[in-house]
Amino acid sequence: MYVKTYKIKNEQARIDDHDMAEQLAEKAKRYAALGFDYIAKQLADDQKRAEGLHPSAFYRQLTNEEERATSWFFNGSVHLTVQNGTLSKGFSHYRHDLPPEQVLTELELALSMDLFDGFFIRYLEARRTDPILIGYAFSGYYLLAQWGEESLIDIGTIVDQCHEMMIAHDANRRETFREEREESMTKRIVKAILNLFFY
Repeated sequence: MYVKTYKIKNEQARIDDHDMAEQLAEKAKRYAALGFDYIAKQLADDQKRAEGLHPSAFYRQLTNEEERATSWFFNGSVHLTVQNGTLSKGFSHYRHDLPPEQVLTELELALSMDLFDGFFIRYLEARRTDPILIGYAFSGYYLLAQWGEESLIDIGTIVDQCHEMMIAHDANRRETFREEREESMTKRIVKAILNLFFY
């Protein structure tokens, strides 16, 4: 079994300013109480950064392009949400490659540090292999781990394959649109000719 974890040590993301964290926590509570949920979540995210417990201090953040590509490429997904430091829905719907010990350790660590609002296990439905574990928070999506029996698919390769498939899909849509437009035009011309001769 191949396993890759994406834990990093990003010292730039670790501030450890407890005074700032307390101020941000207080502000977040005030804004939340007044119904400014988005601002409160943003302040809570900044608070985690000030405490040195922001996901970007530990895991690589996926770019928007990588997140879209992985959600499209891995057509199977199990969504796990976090409530009060525990998973509200476990792996009961996941019936593919069992996560190895290293992946379970990463998941437990991320849960114990309260880094994420939830997790996705994404996998290829047809092959039922090569799953990836992604954590998500207010600030975005983070790649935690990947595992598989034969080999691991590189995220860059996934993005490249998605680009190729999307280009082919767009070309097919344009061709279909052109054919439909030509067929429609032909029908209108035939109808106009028939109207000239028979009416």
